[in-house]
Amino acid sequence: METAAVTVFPEIEDRLIGVLEADGPDLERLQATVDALEEDVGEQVYSSLLFLLCHLRYPPAEAKEHWQRVVERTRDMRAKLGDEVDLRVALLDYFISLNRHFKNPKVIEIRVFQKTQSSAIRDELTGLYNHRYFRAELDREISRAQRSSESLSLVILDIDYFKWYNDRHGHLEGDRALQAIANTIREEVHEPDIAARYGGEEFAILLPDSNKPKAFRIAEKIRERVSRLPIRFAETQPSGRFTLSGGIAALRADADDAESLIEAADRALYLAKGRGKNQVISPGNEREFPRFELRVPGKLQRVSTQSEPFLTHNLSEQGLRLQCETPMQEGDFFHFGLMLPDGGREIEGLARTVRSRPRGPANVVQAEIVEISFENASALKTYLDSQDT
Repeated sequence: METAAVTVFPEIEDRLIGVLEADGPDLERLQATVDALEEDVGEQVYSSLLFLLCHLRYPPAEAKEHWQRVVERTRDMRAKLGDEVDLRVALLDYFISLNRHFKNPKVIEIRVFQKTQSSAIRDELTGLYNHRYFRAELDREISRAQRSSESLSLVILDIDYFKWYNDRHGHLEGDRALQAIANTIREEVHEPDIAARYGGEEFAILLPDSNKPKAFRIAEKIRERVSRLPIRFAETQPSGRFTLSGGIAALRADADDAESLIEAADRALYLAKGRGKNQVISPGNEREFPRFELRVPGKLQRVSTQSEPFLTHNLSEQGLRLQCETPMQEGDFFHFGLMLPDGGREIEGLARTVRSRPRGPANVVQAEIVEISFENASALKTYLDSQDT
């Protein structure tokens, strides 16, 4: 039998392996796990189960049919021969005698298989997912997010001056640095997020159910932790330590498909490099939209604090410069509401402070808009277009 190309689903197979690693897996316990997984992920669980058990790949519906027959065969053999009949014995009997899909079966330890399987989707040096697996998951997560209208963000991180370090201290030290940074990324990324070695000294982090502010917080925490890593010879780097530059992009806000999402994150990454490295930027930082000298009253509210009034100095579709009383720190997120004149609607959104400087008794804040609804963005654009005379 020719099997289909293997599609790996670690989140399914990890749960199944925990049951299959038991000495003589209990059929009822395994079936309960399979039933629970089917409720979560659908019939794909059967395809993954048979691939783990006998390395045969079937479409989900066909795999479910085979599994049900294997269960029936196991119970039939136990009724005739006794409870000592192992599930795996019935499995081999089914595929060798009843449904001849095995010609020369090979028995392999599940741990050996697991190691082999992991090498197909993991980068050997860093232990993160490899580029091929990342791209497959990116397509899958985009399809899921488009169906559910949930958030999806992508972070691309690049080690600053890595070639300089590699050339000066050798590839062995470079590999050790990559491993240390990969370990830091792994510690900050949790299911269902996916961290991969994107290529060379670049890493990609796919963040399902995460908007740009959340993605920015994760990327910033990684960047800050990496800058404190005690990597050998780090003090010889041009900045005196290891640093990362990063770009962030979000589905729908910055792109509609995989290629454009990667391109948007890449553009932001290169902008971060061009602005001096050791920083994380999203496409909203690029200031590619015109700003207008306008005085529009509004109010802002920092997360979990009281709101206060402000007045904009200039305004664009992607950012605003405002004056307020309370000092703000770079990286602070705040909710804002712009009260457009002439009875216009209130434009609400979420912004992040890029710069904040005192000016007399007040403070001047430069901020990027990171989250805004389509309706509010359209209303803001219409208002700004009316000012471009």
